[in-house]
Amino acid sequence: ELIVTTALLYAVIATVATDTAERDLIVNLPGLDVQPEFKQYSGYVSADGYRQFHYWLVESQRNPEQDPLILWLNGGPGCSSISGFLVEHGPFTSRYVNQLNLHLHFSQNANVVYLESPGGVGYSYSPSSNVNKTGDYHSAENNYFAMRSFFEKFPAFKGRAFYITGESYAGIYVPLLAHWVTSDDDMNLKGIAIGNGVLDLAFDLDSLPQMLYSHGMISTDLWVLLRAQCCQKEHAFGCSFTSSLEFNPSVCQRVLENVVNLSWTSGVNPYNVLDSCAGGAESVMPNKTEHNHRAKMNYNFDKKVNIAVTEVNARENPIENEIEENVISCLNDTLTTNYMNLPEVREALHIPRHLAKWQICNENITTEYERQVSTVKEQILELLSKDIRVLIYNGETDLACNVIGNAWFVSDLGLKREHENQAWFYEDTLGNSQIGGFIDRYQNLDFVTFRGAGHFVPADKPSLALQVINSFIDGDDY
Repeated sequence: ELIVTTALLYAVIATVATDTAERDLIVNLPGLDVQPEFKQYSGYVSADGYRQFHYWLVESQRNPEQDPLILWLNGGPGCSSISGFLVEHGPFTSRYVNQLNLHLHFSQNANVVYLESPGGVGYSYSPSSNVNKTGDYHSAENNYFAMRSFFEKFPAFKGRAFYITGESYAGIYVPLLAHWVTSDDDMNLKGIAIGNGVLDLAFDLDSLPQMLYSHGMISTDLWVLLRAQCCQKEHAFGCSFTSSLEFNPSVCQRVLENVVNLSWTSGVNPYNVLDSCAGGAESVMPNKTEHNHRAKMNYNFDKKVNIAVTEVNARENPIENEIEENVISCLNDTLTTNYMNLPEVREALHIPRHLAKWQICNENITTEYERQVSTVKEQILELLSKDIRVLIYNGETDLACNVIGNAWFVSDLGLKREHENQAWFYEDTLGNSQIGGFIDRYQNLDFVTFRGAGHFVPADKPSLALQVINSFIDGDDY
C-alpha cells in the first residue's frame, strides 16, 4: 500500500510539473517570419525558495525525447546566459533590429537550457534586497537547486545524459556546480565543457604578458624589465609574476597593473585581438573612466594577486548598428538588449511585468560578487576521478582568458597524455580540408584550440564550435 501511495504521489508531482512546464511554452516568439517546429520554453525555477532564476529551454531538432540535455552558463560574474543564446549558439540571433534570423546552434542535436544566474542577472530576480550578495560557493548551490527545480518541472530529463557547459567565468561556475550534481541520481552528468574559461587565476596573469608580447602589444624593453625585475619565482612554464610580487612590489605591482590595463584599454579588442572595436578604439582608451574602472575591477591586485576576469557576452555584428548602450571593451550589445526589452518579447517569454529592464550584465553583481575560488584544479580532478568527461576549449586570440594560461592549467593537472598537439580538421566551402585548431588529449579530458577565434568561439567560428561540441557529446573524433 505504501509503495502504491508513493507511486501515485510521484505521478501527481510529475503531472503537476509537466502542466507547469506547458504554461512556460513559447507560443509565438517575436521577430521570426515563421515560428519553428521545435518547442521552446521560458519561465522560472526556484534557486533557494525566494530567488527565481529565468531559464530558456530549446528542444533538440533531432530527437528531443532521447537526445541529451545541455545546460549553458555565461560568466561575468553577473552576465546573462541569454547572450549565449542570441549571440553565440542559439537557433536565432539578434543580428537585425527587432528581428531574429536562423543560426547554427547547439540544439540541432541536443536539448539546451540557458539559465540566467546568479540572482539579479537578466530577468532572474529575488524579493530580497540582498540579491546582489553572492559568491562562488553560494552561486554553485543556487545553480544546483535551480536545476533541481528544472528537473522537477521537466521530469522527462531525469536520468537523461546531462552536460554542463559555459564560458569565461563559467570556468568557475561549471566545475563547482558539477561537484553538487555528481551526488544527484536524477542528474546523469556525463561531461562538462568550458570555453575560454577562468580556470586558474595565477596562470591567467602569469601568461598575460607573454600573450601581449607575442601580439606586439608591449615593447621588448618592458618584456625584459618584467623578466629581470619580477621573475624571482618560476613554475614549470616560466615566470610566476604573481608569486614574485613580494620581492619587488614597488616596481612589479605598477608594471603588472600597467600590463593588465593595457589589455583592456589599449583600443585593441580584448576578446579578439584580430577583431575591430565596436564604437571605435577611442571608446576604450584610458581617458574613458568607465573602462579604467573595469580594468581595475578585473584584476584586483593585493599581496596574493586576486584576479577576476569579467566579461560582457555580446559580440554582435557592429556593421551599421547604432550603439545605444554603453559599449564595454569593444562590444556592442544594443540589438540583444533592445530585443529582450520589447514588451511583446517579455510577454512571449512570460516575464513578470514588475521586473526592471533587462541588461546583458548586472554591474552591481559584478562588483559585489565574492570571488572565493582561485583555481578549479581540485574540482576538475575530482570530476575525472568519477569518470566525468571534460572538454576545455580556447580561441587563440583572446586576452581575457588566454590560451597560454589555460594550456598551462591543463598541463599542471598532471594527467597522462594520450597525444599532443594533434591537428583537427574541418571542410571549407570549397570542400577542402582545413585545420581548425589543435588537440591535447588526456584520459577523459580534451584541450581543444580554435584558430582565428577569440573569447566567444561559437560567435567567431559557429560551424566549428558546433562540430566540436557535437563530437564531444557523441564521443566521436573532432
